[in-house]
Amino acid sequence: MVKPIGVIGAGGWGIALAKLLADKGERVTLWCHGAETYRELQETRESRAYLAGITVPPGVRITQSIEESVSDQFMIVCAVPSHAVPEVMASACAHVSSQTFVLCCTKGLEEKSQNTMAEVLAEIFGEDVQEPTVVGEQQPRGRGRQSQFVCDRSDQRLATLGLDSVVGPQRGEGRIEVVDADRDVAV
Repeated sequence: MVKPIGVIGAGGWGIALAKLLADKGERVTLWCHGAETYRELQETRESRAYLAGITVPPGVRITQSIEESVSDQFMIVCAVPSHAVPEVMASACAHVSSQTFVLCCTKGLEEKSQNTMAEVLAEIFGEDVQEPTVVGEQQPRGRGRQSQFVCDRSDQRLATLGLDSVVGPQRGEGRIEVVDADRDVAV
């Protein structure tokens, strides 16, 4: 059954996740904040700045409307930088159904409070939606280096999408890996 999914954030991570989900047959809407990135994605289906060489599938609807990207969705995927999560997701909150699954693929802590992204989303959404799920644990990569996110199929809502694991993104490594039940996708 095709599930409507909104991916919030059209950087490298958001584009990779939107592509993976669209390639699996899901109906994806990708929210893009920046006007130049939006224009480039609409015209070429590629973002040279964030994920050069990867084409966004034609079935992915690209929008700058947060309401359009989160309304009536089975799941919304938060893939914006941690500093933008409070503002972006607060603007999305009024349009999210209580039945929507919120998946956070943003790593890091909220700058002021030092709360995790799951805590930030729980504060924003309260009891309005199902408990937000954060993609895995931050895996430290050494002092002063970026950490990575890893998730597994322990959450059955992820399993219904056929996702085995998601690893990435890694600053400076130039790739994001998404592993699904059918095949490996490395971008």
